[in-house]
Order: sequence, then structure tokens, then C-alpha cells
Amino acid sequence: MKKKFLFLPVAVMWGCTDYAGQWEDSYGVAFAQGSSTPAQICVEGTTTALSDDQGNCTTDFICANNAWIPQNTVCKGSQQQRICDEGIGTSVVNGSCITNFLCINNAWVVYGDPICTPTPVSSSSITIPKSSSSVKRSSSSVVRSSSSKARSSSSRGPVSTAFPTWYGSDGYRVDTRLDKGSETSGYWYGYADDADGGKSTIVWPVEIGNEYSELALDNVIEHCGGVCGTAVLDKGTLTYNPFVGIAFDVAGQTSKTNKTLAAADASAWGGVCITYRSEAAPALQLGLGDFDREIGFANPAASLPKSTAGTSKNLAWSDFKQPAWYKGATKIDGEDAAKRLVTLKFLIQATPGDYNFNICVVGPYNGGCPQMCN
Repeated sequence: MKKKFLFLPVAVMWGCTDYAGQWEDSYGVAFAQGSSTPAQICVEGTTTALSDDQGNCTTDFICANNAWIPQNTVCKGSQQQRICDEGIGTSVVNGSCITNFLCINNAWVVYGDPICTPTPVSSSSITIPKSSSSVKRSSSSVVRSSSSKARSSSSRGPVSTAFPTWYGSDGYRVDTRLDKGSETSGYWYGYADDADGGKSTIVWPVEIGNEYSELALDNVIEHCGGVCGTAVLDKGTLTYNPFVGIAFDVAGQTSKTNKTLAAADASAWGGVCITYRSEAAPALQLGLGDFDREIGFANPAASLPKSTAGTSKNLAWSDFKQPAWYKGATKIDGEDAAKRLVTLKFLIQATPGDYNFNICVVGPYNGGCPQMCN
């Protein structure tokens, strides 16, 4: 099991003193070195300051995401830098953005994308195939998991609570909070281009399957701390670039007896954050069930950069666009697609070859996805 770091957005250890502060927003009280002092209640965007008992150091705070975030500290007129203690977090405000950092291996490492309005991501370069195979599901209609491992990561920092950000190191199922009652949502599965003549496959690093399904990816997630494998892209008789994909259903089956996939309104998510590695430039695509055919399988999608070291992206629903090749009359943008979302897909489409990948964290927009996989 990989080591997990607890991100504490207001845990403080400064260079000039042993000053430590803990804020309790509900009571409006700050505790400094054991002595309680009146403090300003946390109202989004407001600032305040707190000095230690000796008056040697003063720390500025800003209220962001319902928590007081420590900023600059001045001790006897000199700017101080937070000591890097393993596993401790800090935050820095720059304009309208807050950047989180985590101390790993004695260095401050950026922890997730800055929390601010992201730059829109263009989908014009995505050549998503127009055939029905672009939404072809794994032959496993229900990939049930027997895991009872924890699936919530809410302790990792102040993040969106639309649904608990999924960490591959914590569990096998994404708790979408939108399951229709069949308990079939959130399980990962693979799909490929074989229905249209492609010969692409996914090579898993370990044997897959569990007591519920021979295609379950529990062992893969346990092994990789995420959904990892090698996309072996083979064009076969396709007239476009081959592809494979990894996906999970947002609401699952309509019922325990009806295997039709249900749609759900995921607007409250705000979008998606994701941390991954991929040797080919992937895309996130919004699967809409039967409606896919009405739009010629030109589903709203957002391009992602390839990254062998690992990276993180924070995408609002407005960042998802239909591909540039689509000239049909039926249009849909990412925000409308989110209201009828069936499946979230991680698509790898490229020239023939072998491409390694790992999807290790998925969450809602501003879900605190870390910058890199562990």
C-alpha cells in the first residue's frame, strides 16, 4: 500500500517559532499556543491576521472554500517561509487563484491545479470516430466489486463535495452519488474499436476479474493505485485512428433487473478534475447513451495533453465541446450534456502503437485532484 499524505490546509509550522493555529469556523474562535482569542468568522474572500503570544510573528489568513488559509508570515519585520515538514500542506494566493502545496521528500510540491477559473480546453483536435463503436461498452453489463475499502477522500483538503474524489489507492468504485439504486454505477471498464474493424486492445498489468465479473478491474486498481495498462492501438480496417477507452457509468443500470443504462443530472459536479499519466494525448468524453446516435456520436469532449510523468486537469462542463468535424443539426454543449450524463470516458486515440496510461484520481470540478499520481 502506498504511503498517503494527509493534506492539512491550515496546519502551520513557521520558521521563526513553534506557532500553531487551528480555526473553528462554526464558533469563530482561533486557538493560538493554547490560548483562545476572538477571531473573525470565515466569510469567503475576507482576510484577517493573527500574531503569536510574544508578538514576534504575524500571519495573514484568507477565507477560501470555507476555511482560513495561512498566507504570508512576518517575524520581526522579515518575511518567513514555511518549513517543509513531510506530509504537511500549505496554500498561496495569487490574484484570484489559490495554489496548494504538499511537502514531499523535503520539497514543496504543487498539489493539484490552482483553484480558479480554468482556461477553456479546445476539443477541435479530437478525431473521435463517428461510428457506434465509440460508445461500445465492455461485454460486462455489471462489474461488481467485493471491495469494502474506503472510497471517500474528503480529508485531503478543502474541495468540492459534489461527490467524493476517487483515489485509486483507496477503492475500486467511484461514488458518483447518482446511482439509480442498482448499485452498478462507478465501476471502471474498458472498451475498444473492434466493432468497426479495429484490432486495438488493452493489455492489463495483472490478471483481471473477481467473483462478480471476469472483466472487473479490482486487481488492476490494487496493483497500480489507479486504472493502468497499455493501449495497444491497431488500425485493422479502420479509416481513422484506432482507439481504446476506460469508462464508468454515472448512474448505472436503470434498475437491478433492467440493464439499460440510466442518465443522470451531473450539473452539480461543476465539471471534472482528473490526475493521470498517458503516453498519448487522451480526451475526456461525455457519453449520453441512446442520444449519442442522434448527434452522430459527436459527443462533447475535452482534449488532454499527453504526460509520461503525470499531470492534473480541472475541467468545467463548459470546457467540453462537440468535435470540429461535426456538421449535424443537433447541437449540444458540455453543460447541457452534464444534465443527461450516462458515462464518463477516458479515450486514447492515436496512430498505431503501444501507449502506457494510468488514471489515478477523478473528482468533481475543484475536487482537489493532486498534480501527479503517487
